[in-house]
Amino acid sequence: MRTEDKIAALTVLSKRVAEELKTAKAAWEMDARPKQRDTGMIGDRVLGTVGLTAGRETIKVTDKAALLEWAKANRPDLLSYDPHVAEDDVKRLIREVETTGDLPEGMDLVTGSPFASVRLEKDAARVIEDAVAAGAISWSDVLAVEA
Repeated sequence: MRTEDKIAALTVLSKRVAEELKTAKAAWEMDARPKQRDTGMIGDRVLGTVGLTAGRETIKVTDKAALLEWAKANRPDLLSYDPHVAEDDVKRLIREVETTGDLPEGMDLVTGSPFASVRLEKDAARVIEDAVAAGAISWSDVLAVEA
């Protein structure tokens, strides 16, 4: 299997696996009890354990304006002056620079590293399914698993 074949096939499979995993987890979670652990197996071989982990408690800011008012009244030591260019303003400035070509100090034109990109055909999943069913490719081909 050529490297580009493998990239395309793995992209199809990763999307399918992500969808199936999300669905399977949701179905399992509906019937699971707190701290439940079940063993995942294929035949008599153990793959791992699936468990229902309790949600973790965290403290988060849910209303920045309310927190700011509270700090003004109760903890002025928490207040600070933070001059910065807001993200929306940066985006607007980038659009202006793209139009004018005039780069202000503190901004540079940066070229990212090249990367592999994949654009799948609409029937790519079906092609993989048919190829596996016909024996044209195997999981060991795609996942580099030695038979």
